[in-house]
Amino acid sequence: MRPTGDRLTAAVREMTRKYDVLFANNWNDPELTHAAYWCEDRLHLNATGHRRVAARVLQTMGEPHPEEWMTSLPRATAAPNLVQNITYYRRYVLPWIGRRLTGRSSGDGRQPKYAQWRTVGPPAVG
Repeated sequence: MRPTGDRLTAAVREMTRKYDVLFANNWNDPELTHAAYWCEDRLHLNATGHRRVAARVLQTMGEPHPEEWMTSLPRATAAPNLVQNITYYRRYVLPWIGRRLTGRSSGDGRQPKYAQWRTVGPPAVG
């Protein structure tokens, strides 16, 4: 996965130079490779991971952010054991493979949170 991500990052970086847009490079943040930033499904960032990514975006834009959002977290002392990995694959990976093989999505059959378009304004200041 690393070589593909590196190639995509290089391509995005080239496009950002060409079109003069900002690029918050989270792919090359080694801190985000640690489990402490990820949800149990190992696919989605948890709240701490989202704060770190938001801090990187704010840095890129030249805006301030809370310093603790970029503070490194303590590392887990051990990798997941066999039972934890089996549980993970049974709970997340096998259902994902099953959905792909049958052409279903994890959202199939779910009702939308908001069935109609909603206008969302800026937050109230005060």
